[in-house]
Amino acid sequence: MGVSFKNKISTRLAKQTVAIAFLLGALLSSLQVYLDYQNHGSSFDQNIEQLLSVSLGSASRSVRTLDNNLAEEVVNGLMHYEFIHEVQIVDDLGVVLAESERALAPHSSTYWITEWLEPGEKTYVHQLSVDQDQSSQFGQLIIGIDKDVALGPFYQRLVYVVSSGFIRNMLLALILFYVFYAMLTAPMTRVAQVMRRVNPLAPGGIRLSKALVNRGDELGAIAGVTNEFFQTIEESIKEREASDNKLSDSLKQTRQIIDNVPHQICARNKDGQLLFVNQAIADFYNMDAKTMESVSYFDIHDRIHKEESQEIQIADQQVLSTGQPYFMPDHAITDCDGNLHYVQTSLVPFQYFGEDTVLAVSVDITERKAAEEKVIELAFYDSLTGLPNRNLLIDRMNLEMKRAERHNSIGALLFIDLDNFKAVNDSFGHAVGDQVLQHVATQLKGSLRAVDTVARLGGDEFLIIIPELSSDLLEAKSRAKDIATMLTEKIATPFFVKNRDWVASASIGVAMYPVDCNDVSEVMRFADTAMYEAKKQGRSQHVFFESDMASRVELAYSLENELRQAVSQQQFFLVFQPQVGVQEGVIQGAEVLIRWRHPERGVVPPFEFIPVLESSGLIQEVGKWLIFESCQCIRDWQNQGLWQEDAWLSVNVSPNQFYNPSFVDDVLAALKITGVKPECLELEITEGIVIGDTENTIKKLQKLRSHGIRVAMDDFGTGYSSLSYLKRIPLDVLKIDQSFVRDVTVDKTDKAIVEAILAMSISLDLEVVAEGIETKEHYLFFKGTRCHRYQGYLYSPPVEASFFKEMLKEIVVA
Repeated sequence: MGVSFKNKISTRLAKQTVAIAFLLGALLSSLQVYLDYQNHGSSFDQNIEQLLSVSLGSASRSVRTLDNNLAEEVVNGLMHYEFIHEVQIVDDLGVVLAESERALAPHSSTYWITEWLEPGEKTYVHQLSVDQDQSSQFGQLIIGIDKDVALGPFYQRLVYVVSSGFIRNMLLALILFYVFYAMLTAPMTRVAQVMRRVNPLAPGGIRLSKALVNRGDELGAIAGVTNEFFQTIEESIKEREASDNKLSDSLKQTRQIIDNVPHQICARNKDGQLLFVNQAIADFYNMDAKTMESVSYFDIHDRIHKEESQEIQIADQQVLSTGQPYFMPDHAITDCDGNLHYVQTSLVPFQYFGEDTVLAVSVDITERKAAEEKVIELAFYDSLTGLPNRNLLIDRMNLEMKRAERHNSIGALLFIDLDNFKAVNDSFGHAVGDQVLQHVATQLKGSLRAVDTVARLGGDEFLIIIPELSSDLLEAKSRAKDIATMLTEKIATPFFVKNRDWVASASIGVAMYPVDCNDVSEVMRFADTAMYEAKKQGRSQHVFFESDMASRVELAYSLENELRQAVSQQQFFLVFQPQVGVQEGVIQGAEVLIRWRHPERGVVPPFEFIPVLESSGLIQEVGKWLIFESCQCIRDWQNQGLWQEDAWLSVNVSPNQFYNPSFVDDVLAALKITGVKPECLELEITEGIVIGDTENTIKKLQKLRSHGIRVAMDDFGTGYSSLSYLKRIPLDVLKIDQSFVRDVTVDKTDKAIVEAILAMSISLDLEVVAEGIETKEHYLFFKGTRCHRYQGYLYSPPVEASFFKEMLKEIVVA
């Protein structure tokens, strides 16, 4: 696009320069005219003075002598000057001696200037005197001036000055226009032509010429900057293209990532129109993602479930109105197939290409919710029977306790334990036992009210909460008795399992709350105590808790607390009963037994506190201490030279202690710390340990024996199915229970059992220890057999460490 002549920079610069020149010229010309005017005035006045000085003498004589002719000559002489149009000579009396006047010249074009410069008439009056004596004046010489004629020379010079200034300025304008055009407009036009050819989006290497760049003036600098600008644009375009490519790739990758995210992600505007959706939400509605990005989300979901859609729409409006994120916790949405999903949705305000939208991210938690419900079920319900477990039972019991106190009502807690259930598991397997438990659970649940709670504690133990029986204790007990009787009969109903009829029975203990106690754990203990009382009375019946039972429970509590103090204060000590070689008669080892030295009661027999240690769990800590102390004794006696390398200490192991996952590690740690060889330690287990968890027991015993630790079966022959387990259990020693030894010399049955055990031990390559040898007849009987060792009061009762140490010294001395 061209530039008009009047808009060219050179034209505008020339116009501005001429205007300035004209202004300056006008100012200078005005000054010159003014000065010229001043000079002209001064020069004219001087000329007049000179003219008067020439005529003054003659004029003065003509007045003094009253010579009219001389006066006429003076007047005529002055009238010869064109700029004088009137002359008079008068005497002191005002008599005109001579005068002359001619008409003023016609008004010229400059007359208005003359009137502006010299307003009014211009007249010179000179006093005539005698001999320069101004004090004796006797006449006047009056001269009238034609101002326009007088200023004629001035006007000529004025015309010259103005004309020459105008011509000079015009020439200056032409010269400046050419100079500006050549030096500025033309180069800038070339720059503009080059820049006009440049595509800003793709300069394509076009640059201004080097000659223009190298001018060394401002245009050269502009040209250089322009080339740099083009270079920067080109580099920026390349960078932008690279960035656009990266951004495009990034958007594609982001889209792929978002589409592969299993959560529903979309952006919705205020009208619910979907502006962006990922593949997960498209799959949820079985639609194409591109198709969804032009329709309303609420229109889609309204057709499936309008209430769900309205709930989401309200949440969207809240986010758009407040500008704050909003979280929708677990809520349900239905897919296009009618399947219900549970999701958690996060709604956040989101600017999508300048539009206010809601970014929605929905995480499907259906599986997690199902898993949580399963966890809750596992946490509060028994997996075998589906009944509430101990946790839920205690929670409901707490609620029922509070309700009973608030309503002044009495409820009952029934503790049910199946009779001889262990024999069912041992004889027919756990699968049959599980079916029996499921049948009993069904019978119990189906026989009670909806407000009653039936729970399984574990094993074959069930607890039942019967709330609000009555506000009267006798009536409440009567109803509880009827329910317990009914349940006993229901449990005893024959049922069919594994191709045979079964009949179960149960012992039931009943505690009344809050009469017996208002503490949940206490009421459960009382019901448990009453249940054991029912078993003692012959099983398959129910027994109510009585106050004397409470005293026994309190005694058990008190004993447990004292045992906890005994553990912390180290009141336990060890005693040792020697094990003697039947043939040699020499001590070969000893069984370690624990005793409790009570600060007030003295030494407490083990049958009083061992069961409490078991039930309270203290047996874990005490059993670990017992093994360590036994190893420490061996170490001390070895250091004193009293302990033979082939001797050992035999330590009893509690079932609870044995089942502890860290049991084997604890034993090995005790041996390592004390430095005792594993062969010096013998662990005694009972058949009950093996029966409780056979496979795990075998693995633990194998690991112990792999380190050289001896294993003995204590009280052999008194448990269930002993022979069936014996062939699988890794053992070193069998200990014949003293119940068989006591009458072995007088009872043929006991003798036959002992002989059978001895014969079996030979076949299984096991050592045999006879317990309870108290008479010489007992000793002589076993001396004639393959029994290896014995222990009993015949040789020595259990003795403390100091006495046993003396026994060891005697052996060394002998």
